[in-house]
Amino acid sequence: MAGTVRDGARGKRGLLVATGALAAALCLTACGGSAKQPAAPSATAGSPSTAVSTKPVSKTAGTVTPTPSAIATSPSSAAPTSSGPSAAPQPGSVAAVIDDCLGKPVPQPGDIVLTCADAGWVLEHLKWTGWGQPTASASGLWSEKNCTPNCATGGVSTYPVTVTVSSLRGTTYTRMYLTAPTSPTPKATFALTSKGPSFVSGK
Repeated sequence: MAGTVRDGARGKRGLLVATGALAAALCLTACGGSAKQPAAPSATAGSPSTAVSTKPVSKTAGTVTPTPSAIATSPSSAAPTSSGPSAAPQPGSVAAVIDDCLGKPVPQPGDIVLTCADAGWVLEHLKWTGWGQPTASASGLWSEKNCTPNCATGGVSTYPVTVTVSSLRGTTYTRMYLTAPTSPTPKATFALTSKGPSFVSGK
């Protein structure tokens, strides 16, 4: 009797082992069929990237896409200007002067007091040519005080005059000649000193 029980128990254990093995095989088969597929490889650094168009988007109906505009700029530069050459001095000319009654050197004087003591004779409105040359000339007016009946009340008379200066010493003219045909003194000569003109002769 005891042997029969042991044999029955062994048979049950064998059946359980066989059943477990079958279940394990079925599980492996089912799991293998449902295994996940490997994910597709992502793009690597070496893969070509999609080109991005930089072409400005044109306006479409109802939509305006601003596009940057390139503004061509170029440095503005003022055209260099150059003044023409100044008139060259005439050959042999110097920065000549005449000493006035105060001993002041004056270039191309417009007026010259001939008699420094009383300013009775005065050259006025002189227009020079050839100034700085050995000889220069001017045209203008010679004003003379009338001393009849006296110099204070006699008034002033004017006469057209031609003036010539010469005898340069350094840059200073030292001689002056007057020609005034309608004047009481049609011709006169003056020395040009450091203290102004000095009458030499006249007729």
